[in-house]
Amino acid sequence: MKTYLNERREILFWAKELHKHSFISGPCGNISLRVDKDKFLVTAHNAYLGYLSEDEIVLVDKKGKPVSETHLKPTSELAMHLAAYEKEGINAVIHAHPNFTTAFYAKFKTLDIFSYEARLYLSNIPVIEQDGPIVTNVSPVSDALNLSNIVVLKKHGIISVGSNFKEAFSWVEALEEACKVNIALKQSLITHSDQAPTVPTPAVDTVKKYDLFSPEHIKKIVSLVN
Repeated sequence: MKTYLNERREILFWAKELHKHSFISGPCGNISLRVDKDKFLVTAHNAYLGYLSEDEIVLVDKKGKPVSETHLKPTSELAMHLAAYEKEGINAVIHAHPNFTTAFYAKFKTLDIFSYEARLYLSNIPVIEQDGPIVTNVSPVSDALNLSNIVVLKKHGIISVGSNFKEAFSWVEALEEACKVNIALKQSLITHSDQAPTVPTPAVDTVKKYDLFSPEHIKKIVSLVN
């Protein structure tokens, strides 16, 4: 049986890239690669992508069943991966938890566009509400992937797809950068709005004027001296 050694090494490379860029941490996150028309390599359940080994990658068919005998279980997000592969031209799938993207969409609904590149690639990012740590209803995600190659899973990260890993990874990187910019600018606006503007106090002449050496003037001088 074919071992797909090169493809496994490709998965190891991109898993480490995700970890290096802080797009995943610990056992959170999973990735997969199409290796044949109806065969896919997927990371195992609870695999630590930053320190992934070749034997933590499972070969499955289009129904999600392991092709060869193994004691490992595929990722718990396997159904979402398989649904993504139903989209034409998709050969790589990334499910990651990029920090700024997760934080931004936990607080805000819409990404503001501050660059020409973001306007070109990130103008209409779908956001799917989640009710738990595993995507149990893949239909909304599958529908959203018809509109965009990257979809936000609210409070659960993202799913990004592409014709290869480089393409899928680039979507994750671009959205994370845009979310960083949004958070920085929104924080700047909040900080400045919290600072009350300093209003200069108009100078007021409160010193009473007297005629020189008048009785009132002399009386005032005496009171100051005493």
